Amino acid sequence: MKFRRKERERAEALLRASGQMDGAHEVPPEPDAASLGAKGGIAYAWDGNSMRASVYAFRSYPDARAVEDDVRGRPDGAQHAVATVNGALLLWATADVDDQPALASLKELLSGFAGRE
Repeated sequence: MKFRRKERERAEALLRASGQMDGAHEVPPEPDAASLGAKGGIAYAWDGNSMRASVYAFRSYPDARAVEDDVRGRPDGAQHAVATVNGALLLWATADVDDQPALASLKELLSGFAGRE
């Protein structure tokens, strides 16, 4: 499934709010949206670091919130993961634990998505 235009615009605005979108390019979301029960998803990877972020659209905030804790615990010990919900959108982002610049960017991405619109 794909994001509706309005959902995509909102997700991209939230991601841009972090100031961390330089060097980002769109990639397929992992896991795929359907496996999480989401209506759709978009994802980005960054040139030069290990950060990867997926944004999923759900029908409601409670639906997105119900998946938040599950995705946060998915990576193995080699990756650090963060997740947050903004409305019916869920951000799940990861970076390698030994990639300090990516971990710092991950923190900014999370903060921007969580509430600085």
